[in-house]
Amino acid sequence: TPIDVLTELAQDPDAGVRQDVARNRQIPAQLLTALSNDKDTYVRWELARNSLATTELLSVLAQDKSIVVRQEVAKNNKIPVDILTQLAQDKEPEVRRRVMENVRIPTEILAELMKQEALSCRRAMAESSDVSVYALTVLGKDKDAVVRMRVAENSKTPSLVLAMLSKDENTNVRRSAANNIQTPADTLIELAADEDPGVRSRVAENSMTPAQILIELAKDDNTNVRMSVADNKRTPARSLSELAEDSNHRVRLKVAENASSPTNALALLAKDKNPDVRRRVAENRQTPVDALTLLANDRDSRIRFCLLMNSAINAQVLAVLAADEDRDIRRKVADCCRTPSESLISLSKDLDVDILKVVCNNPNTPRQTVIELSEAALNAICLGGCKGSEPSPGRRFLFTLPQCPASVLAKNFRSRSWLERFAIAGNPSTPESVLQRMAQEGNQLVRRAARANLEARKQRDTGTTSVQNETNQP
Repeated sequence: TPIDVLTELAQDPDAGVRQDVARNRQIPAQLLTALSNDKDTYVRWELARNSLATTELLSVLAQDKSIVVRQEVAKNNKIPVDILTQLAQDKEPEVRRRVMENVRIPTEILAELMKQEALSCRRAMAESSDVSVYALTVLGKDKDAVVRMRVAENSKTPSLVLAMLSKDENTNVRRSAANNIQTPADTLIELAADEDPGVRSRVAENSMTPAQILIELAKDDNTNVRMSVADNKRTPARSLSELAEDSNHRVRLKVAENASSPTNALALLAKDKNPDVRRRVAENRQTPVDALTLLANDRDSRIRFCLLMNSAINAQVLAVLAADEDRDIRRKVADCCRTPSESLISLSKDLDVDILKVVCNNPNTPRQTVIELSEAALNAICLGGCKGSEPSPGRRFLFTLPQCPASVLAKNFRSRSWLERFAIAGNPSTPESVLQRMAQEGNQLVRRAARANLEARKQRDTGTTSVQNETNQP
C-alpha cells in the first residue's frame, strides 16, 4: 500500500481501518508515532504487536493507560531490558506476569519478581506455554506444591528440573514428573520403583517409558499399574500376551483395546468370560479373522453388533452376521458398504420389509436382485397390497419405489400415516398435481418433501430445455 494512502487511512474515522493500518508491516515510522496517541485501545495494541515498532515507540506504549497495551509490550521479545525492568514494577499483576514470561528478562529481576508475585500468578505461570526455561527452573523450587506440580507437567520444563521434581516430597509432584514425556529415561527408572502406586502408574502411562521398564511394571502387584502398562502402545508384545491372562478383567480389557496387542492375545481374549472384554476385542482392528468369526456367533448381541463398527471385518464375518437372529444386526449388514453381493442376495429373502428397502439401496446389491425386489413389490400392489387403508412398513416401502404406479401414489396421498405421506411426497413418480396439494398440507416434513420434489423437477425441466435450445442453435 502506498505511503500516502496509509497516511490518509490512518486518519479514517473507522477504528477498524486504523487498526489495519497499525498492523501493516510496511507502515512508516512517522505513522507509528502518530498512531501511538490514537484514542482507540486496539489501534495502540496493534502497534505494540507490530514487528516494526521502534524502541522509542515501545517506551511510549509501556506507559499506556490500557492494561492490554502494556501486556503486549511486555510480551515483545525485542523490547530493551530497561523498558522490561520498568514494566516489572507495573501495578497490574497480568502485566508483571508477561514480563516474567519474556525471555529477555534478567535473571535477578525475574527471581525478585517470583518472590513478590501472588500465588495465583505463580501457578498460572507454571503451566504457561510461553514461560521461559529459567522461570520454570525458579518455579520448580517454589514452596507451593501446586506450582511445583504444574512445573512438573509443563512440556517446556528442562530434564534437570524434572529430575529434581522426581524426588519431591509431594506425591502429586512426582506423579506429574512421571507422566511428562520430557522426563529422562534414568529418572523414569527411579520413579518406576517409587513407593506410591500412582507414580508407578504414571510411569507406565508415559509414551516415552523404555520397554524394559514396562516389562518390569507388567508384573506390579497394583492393578492400576498393570492396567496402565496394558494400555501403553509401547508395551512389548510378550508382556501384553501375559497381561491378557491377568486375573483382573480391567487389565484384560485394556489389552483388548490396545492397537499394539498381538493377535494371539486378542484371539485368547475373544473367548474371555467377561462380555466387556470380548466387546473391546470385537472393536479392535488388529483382531484376527478367526477371532472375529468366533465373535460373530457370540451369545451377546451387543458384541455381534460391535463387530459392524470394526472396519477390519471381512466378507466371511459379514456373511455370518447377515444370518443373525437380531433384526438390527441384519439391517446394519444390509446397510454396510463393505457387505459383499452374496450376503446382500441372501438378505433379499429376509421377511423384514425395512431390511429389504436397505438392501435395495446398497450399491453392492446386484442390479438383478434390485429388479426382482421391485417386481415383487409391484406384484404386491397389483394383487391389492395397498388397497387397505391401514398404515404398515410394507406399504411405506412400496411408496418409496420409483416403479410404484402414479395411480397408487395418488390414491394414498391422504394416508393417516405421515410417514406414508412423506414417502409419497418424495417419490419421483408422484403426479405433480398431487405434489401441489401435498405442498400445502399440515405436516411440516411432508410439506417440505413435496416442495423439494417440485423444485427438483422444475430444475430438471429447466436444464433439459436449456440443452435442447443449445442443440437447436445453428
